[in-house]
Amino acid sequence: ETLSRVTDYTDRGSCILFGDGASAAVLSPCAEGFGLLGYSMESFGQHGGCLALPAGGSRLRLTPELLATHQDCIFMQGHEVYKLAVRGCQDIAAEVLQKVGMTADQVDLWVPHQANLRIIEAAVKRFNVTPEKVLINLDRYGNTSAASIGIALDEYKRNHGIAAGAVVMLVGFGAGFSLAAALIRWGAA
Repeated sequence: ETLSRVTDYTDRGSCILFGDGASAAVLSPCAEGFGLLGYSMESFGQHGGCLALPAGGSRLRLTPELLATHQDCIFMQGHEVYKLAVRGCQDIAAEVLQKVGMTADQVDLWVPHQANLRIIEAAVKRFNVTPEKVLINLDRYGNTSAASIGIALDEYKRNHGIAAGAVVMLVGFGAGFSLAAALIRWGAA
């Protein structure tokens, strides 16, 4: 994610939030009962305008006028994004837990999208998650968007290790307005 390319540095409401980053995952076969236990994805297009890149795609081609008004940069309605993200992350995580027949107290690590500390804290509050189970590195990297979950998970694994059999909840949201969660049982390293 190179959000610095689509950030309007005159917009103090968003420019301080975003950072650049990258992550990737290598998947391999695993024993039964390990790996992906369940997932859920949702998209709420009716809220797409609250977190969007107004111009620069196939829908609205860039013109000198649109560039001059920063329409090629991230636009965010912060309060609306906060409400949608908190409620949406709670709901999507609960949906995955229900699908796999597990409860929140069976989750060992929560790896949320690193968008905003208040969003993270509010999103996990419903599940009574203790702070040490929630991975947070936003204070060091900013919001690296789609890369943030992978960066947080990798950093935690390198610094603390993840025990085989640990149950890990990954939860993210983004433009569109889209949400996703996945529950995995960590395999042997």
